Amino acid sequence: MKRLLLLAFLGILFNASAADLEPVKNAGPYVPSPQSVVSDMLRYADVRAGDFLIDLGSGDGRIVLTAAKVFGARGFGVEIKEDLVKRANEAARQEGVGDRVKFLKQDLFKTDISQATVVTMYLLPDTVNLLKDKFLSELRPGTRIVSHDYPLTGWIPEKYVQMDLEDKVQISGVTTTLIYLYVVPAKVEGRWKAQMPPAVSGQRHDRRPRCAARGSAPARRADQLPPRRPQGRVHRPGARPADRGPVRPRQRQQVGVERAPGRMKLVIESGKVCLAVDLKDTPTARAVFAAAPFEGRAQTWGDEVYFTTPVKAKLEPDAQQVVAPGTVCFWTQGDALALPFGRTPISTDDRPKLANPCNVLGSLADFSSLKNIKAGDKVRVEKA
Repeated sequence: MKRLLLLAFLGILFNASAADLEPVKNAGPYVPSPQSVVSDMLRYADVRAGDFLIDLGSGDGRIVLTAAKVFGARGFGVEIKEDLVKRANEAARQEGVGDRVKFLKQDLFKTDISQATVVTMYLLPDTVNLLKDKFLSELRPGTRIVSHDYPLTGWIPEKYVQMDLEDKVQISGVTTTLIYLYVVPAKVEGRWKAQMPPAVSGQRHDRRPRCAARGSAPARRADQLPPRRPQGRVHRPGARPADRGPVRPRQRQQVGVERAPGRMKLVIESGKVCLAVDLKDTPTARAVFAAAPFEGRAQTWGDEVYFTTPVKAKLEPDAQQVVAPGTVCFWTQGDALALPFGRTPISTDDRPKLANPCNVLGSLADFSSLKNIKAGDKVRVEKA
């Protein structure tokens, strides 16, 4: 009997420990999309009668119900709250679309979404980005993904719409509304081989930025350069070799020496936009500086431009979520540089409020041209 009790106790302890080790994925509180946004999401996704739509975090079911009633689609919604699931299924029955749609109480991360031709969601930024691997592994190429307000970091949207709606004030406190449409790409597999033409492969890639940082001198043509001075001592005609004195070996230039704090400068280019960045002396700033040059594709979130980098960093103790316009930030959860220049969808005043606390790297002397960078534009970062 004692042995049975001991085994039962150990079993309970093991299950509790396993539950503690399992990561908790909270998709966020129930916040419904305004009906006007629902219609726009479905319209931009070009939903039709032949589509099968899956809504992740379906709430009261309004997206799936509208897709069925207005556009003739079929599908289902996934929601973790049982009362909302019951309400949505009852609405489907009353509105006469119960044979085409249904609502399930289950974890969206464990839901099979392979049947979808359209996926919709209004989830928190962290949850949206946790779903990227699931989308790539389960969805077929060509499947459309529509996200309300929060983008898939690192993915280039097929369409991006920003509008102001008074309906959003009651939900998020601001009128700014963002809709992102993505299309799942085809899988590229096997071995590929490409040969560069000589004219291309012989090009130099260590070019200087087209725009220089503040205070740097413009480049000069070869015919403008002064004549090179000979290195070392010059042997005078008629002089004996002993007159030249000892030959001093030239010192090698040290490579890889870290710049002094306060002297790290970057240039960020995108089309005609060129920005000079003065970096602070922080671990993340040094990592970003060391990784340059690199390129990314711009994403926008309200009055904020951000793009992924090859850098991975930990959140620093002085990380901030509300910053001044023109602050250069590093979003550790998305491995991205964030360049806010105004209000974001979650701002409560005129200052930018980031999706999460971010490491502060420095500031831009002039950030007014950030508004000219659009989603999908190529961004290049180089040392100044």
